[in-house]
Amino acid sequence: MPVKGPARSGWPDFTETAWREFLSLPPEVQDALVEVFPEFVAHPTRPSPRLDVVPVRDDPIRWRLKIPGYRVLFHVRHGHALVEEIEPRTGSTYLRFGRYGSAHPGKR
Repeated sequence: MPVKGPARSGWPDFTETAWREFLSLPPEVQDALVEVFPEFVAHPTRPSPRLDVVPVRDDPIRWRLKIPGYRVLFHVRHGHALVEEIEPRTGSTYLRFGRYGSAHPGKR
């Protein structure tokens, strides 16, 4: 899987598609993501008040990160987050990627 994005400390890796999606985001959404990148890179699967991450239902390797209005689908490879997709949060996002649902019972 090709990895794109800046080779910066504190930034996750991106698939080519995810990097294009990141670059096409509105500046305020890019800023919101960049703001959580240090914590996200340090502990990509550990939820916190600033980091809303949950495992993806029926997919043992993927996780999703919520930011206002968007969902980031990623997996962890060798301890490092690889962002696969960034999608606006819409009803069709959940239909298209039904796997985004939380793996935690009773949490949606």
